[in-house]
Amino acid sequence: DEMPDEELLSRVKKTEDFSYEYIGQKLKLNMVAIRSTSNDPDKFKSAVKKIVENTHLPIILCSFSPSIIESGLMAAPKSKPLLYAATKDNWKEMAELALMYNCSLTVFAPNDLTLLKSLTKTLLEYGVQDLVLDPGTFSSEGLSDTISSFTMIRRVACKKGDELLGFPMIGTPIVAWAEKAEAPEINAWNEAYVASMLIARYADLLIMHSID
Repeated sequence: DEMPDEELLSRVKKTEDFSYEYIGQKLKLNMVAIRSTSNDPDKFKSAVKKIVENTHLPIILCSFSPSIIESGLMAAPKSKPLLYAATKDNWKEMAELALMYNCSLTVFAPNDLTLLKSLTKTLLEYGVQDLVLDPGTFSSEGLSDTISSFTMIRRVACKKGDELLGFPMIGTPIVAWAEKAEAPEINAWNEAYVASMLIARYADLLIMHSID
């Protein structure tokens, strides 16, 4: 939400127009993630408004602050975006927003599958039925834990019938950009290999930063 208007709308257009042919299939990007980096409700609301006016793609609103998420929802009251994300600290406020605006909600518990399952159960009992699971994405030292978490979640759901862990999973290769690197190309490559691993390990949705 801190991008200049021209850059913001350019990225939306590139996202919409992206197409890649792979073994006879045309692969496209399916959503636009809008992330609050300013922590300013008005800036976030303005960015969301610009984006929903310029794309028909579904959107994801990204912030751990319920007030920021609410400002985005006010700019797109009928869009039914995916909300990212409910944590052990904000789950009740996020659940209220998901119910009020009839949205899906991401459950975020990095590297803690017991907490992820507990939060999922709590949100279901609270009335939020459309959930997406995020067990956390780590791009360097924690990468093995990330791959293990995604694998275990899907294995437990499929082999043991654990319905609490049977929801779609979201990964965030964008975290690769939080690490210091000598050049942005290194961050982009790190993001790409994390994304490719998560595709192979059952991720249903990925949030990425690099257009490349």
